[in-house]
Amino acid sequence: MGGVQSTFSNSSSGTGYSKEFAKITIDGSPVKGNSKEDGYTDYFEVHTPFAFHALMGTVGPVFDIITLKLKVCEGSEKLLSCFLDGGHKDITIEIVRKKKDPNNKSYPYYKTTYTGCHLYDMLLATDGNDELVMDMSFAPTDKVAIELQVPAKTGDEPKKVGPLRYSIQENKKI
Repeated sequence: MGGVQSTFSNSSSGTGYSKEFAKITIDGSPVKGNSKEDGYTDYFEVHTPFAFHALMGTVGPVFDIITLKLKVCEGSEKLLSCFLDGGHKDITIEIVRKKKDPNNKSYPYYKTTYTGCHLYDMLLATDGNDELVMDMSFAPTDKVAIELQVPAKTGDEPKKVGPLRYSIQENKKI
């Protein structure tokens, strides 16, 4: 295998600024990630191509499988162990993407929280910087919550949208 291209925003170049993070909790215990970003030290640095993806089914939204690319660290052992145990534990995954405002202050641009996740796929590979990365695919089976901070028309602080919450089990907004 030739490896995969690095997708972490400048994190290997020494600037320490990654834009996407994931907090993963298994059976109520947070999995220790590798982020050194203030406020995100319990998170993994990740890359995911989508903030949210769902399709309309016959009885409501169907939530597609989500793939995260994360840097492997000590906490990755819990993810691998959970996957090898069948991927059916009580898993919550919160994905946050940060953005900087015109004053160079960072804020969470979006936050999507998936509960009752089932792990479907894992791939270990090296990226273009010869770092070990894990592609991990999952789908929620319980709830999804989406929170956005969109740019204000006047250049003020971003405006919060949500959280919008949906129960997959009940097929309704909650």
